[in-house]
Amino acid sequence: MQLTDKHKNYLGGTLATVFENSTDPGEASSLVGSLYRPHNLSLLRSSDGMSARMDHFQAVETSVSQLSYDAEIRILSEPFKDFYLVMLPLRGEFNVVQSHRELTATVNNPVILDADKPVDMSWSKPCSNLIFKVNKRLIEKSLFDNFGIEAKRPVEFNFNGSESGNLQKFRYCYPILSSVIRI
Repeated sequence: MQLTDKHKNYLGGTLATVFENSTDPGEASSLVGSLYRPHNLSLLRSSDGMSARMDHFQAVETSVSQLSYDAEIRILSEPFKDFYLVMLPLRGEFNVVQSHRELTATVNNPVILDADKPVDMSWSKPCSNLIFKVNKRLIEKSLFDNFGIEAKRPVEFNFNGSESGNLQKFRYCYPILSSVIRI
């Protein structure tokens, strides 16, 4: 699935192409890192070729991107520190480990990457994600403004408990996220 013109118009602007048909993991990593955080990107199978594309829309303190890799890849990143990533797979899946918690994101099972934990992700071939970058300060402000809760520690979305899937967890997070990214 790709974003249609209708989706792009809903976002209130045009997604700008950051790169397309990139076959160089170093180039893709550098360009994606310039918008998020520098990270290491590697092919899981060095014999595989890669084709990658990224479209991006920047809002005031948030952004929306569509990032696609047509190769099995691994991404290692230090903590984001000042933002969260809401990742909604449009095609394929990826596994992510943050602080010894392993999650699998699929089209029906999105994930929010916490701001204060290192990231270890492995993406399937092919994999495409719609990614919302949300400023940590906006999440904390929304918690206080809407619920009177002052965040004394980083807000954690990938909490323990297997009693509900990630879609159920998104329902808990929806009031916070909707006030920040207007979903």
